[in-house]
Amino acid sequence: MDFSPCHSVLAGKTVLLGVTGSIAAYKAADIASSLQKLGVTTHAVLTAAAQEFITPLTLQTLTRNRVITQQFDIGVEMNVEHVALAKAADLLLIAPATANVIAKLAHGLCDDFLSTTALATRAQLVVCPAMNTNMLEHPATQQNLSILRGRGAVVVASQTGMLACGDVGDGKLAPVQLIVDRVAALLLGGTSLAGKTVVVSAGPTLEDFDPFRFLSNNSSGKMGRDIARACEMLGARVHLVAAESYPGFGGVWTKTRSAADMHAALMADFPVADFVFMAAAVSDFSPVRSDRKLKKTEEAAEMRRTRDILAEMGAAKTHQVLCGFAAETENLRAYGEDKLRRKNLDFIAVNQIGGAVGFQSSSNEIMLLDRLGGEHHSGVMDKLDIARWLVQIVTAAK
Repeated sequence: MDFSPCHSVLAGKTVLLGVTGSIAAYKAADIASSLQKLGVTTHAVLTAAAQEFITPLTLQTLTRNRVITQQFDIGVEMNVEHVALAKAADLLLIAPATANVIAKLAHGLCDDFLSTTALATRAQLVVCPAMNTNMLEHPATQQNLSILRGRGAVVVASQTGMLACGDVGDGKLAPVQLIVDRVAALLLGGTSLAGKTVVVSAGPTLEDFDPFRFLSNNSSGKMGRDIARACEMLGARVHLVAAESYPGFGGVWTKTRSAADMHAALMADFPVADFVFMAAAVSDFSPVRSDRKLKKTEEAAEMRRTRDILAEMGAAKTHQVLCGFAAETENLRAYGEDKLRRKNLDFIAVNQIGGAVGFQSSSNEIMLLDRLGGEHHSGVMDKLDIARWLVQIVTAAK
């Protein structure tokens, strides 16, 4: 298996993005931009109604491809373009999808470029409904969605929230990140971790001195959250233990604050885990908390060591593959090898802190060591690309 890092893990994949006449059409710009960042070649098709909410120029700028806006265009090349795009697409994403377009898709109507292409393609269809609650819940719409699911389409369910009409209810377009992650999972195959449970810790812990102040660190939690995303993309059941989740996360999230909170949550999840990624920056020390605000005139706060969660997992593991993390300022290999051995880990991801990557950065660079003496280097990459690279190596060990 090739473990070489790749900045564009989805390079060579083609998505046809169909945008229909919903107020949520403006979010298609974020979807297109996110797909481009993943290396996906994206072609946008706007229905006539969609053009009332978002301009073709916006999507053409973001996708770097001509946007199709009408069935018959004198500028179309000699090949029949809806057939050419239908053949080229690896996936047809319709986001947002109105009740009208969902009905067309369900019943095979093809009176515009998008519906014609949908009938001509054999690519995976992904539909993201967005509409008024009553329209969504109408039996006709529900039956049409069932028809599409029965044909193998993936429906990314809408969410409850404030709608354009002012009502609060179901019908809000799913979060952009959830849509993009679902698309990426389908393009990547999305099943290599199906049936597996992955536990991920992320971010800092906050250790309270008193009701107003706490001890913490500079960890953003992005690396851990991106590992959780990467595992979700591959079909895993993900348990995320962190102070914050991320938009569209579909797994189990346990919100924690202190090292003690994190210890309790992780040790409860550990027995069912197949893979564990301990990316959290857990405080080594915790102050003895005062119930009142400490004054400047008082003596220094008393500190105590926190429990070593990673060492406890290493001592207790049976079938689990355990990957720890180490952020160091020097002697990365030596400190990493020592931690790998002392804590009985399968892998340790070591990164240097203090530079342009790592904490509070969107990019990272990792040296991954394994218990068999293997050594892997990521190079500098976006943290989500690092996460995919890391998950690929660690999960291949089982």
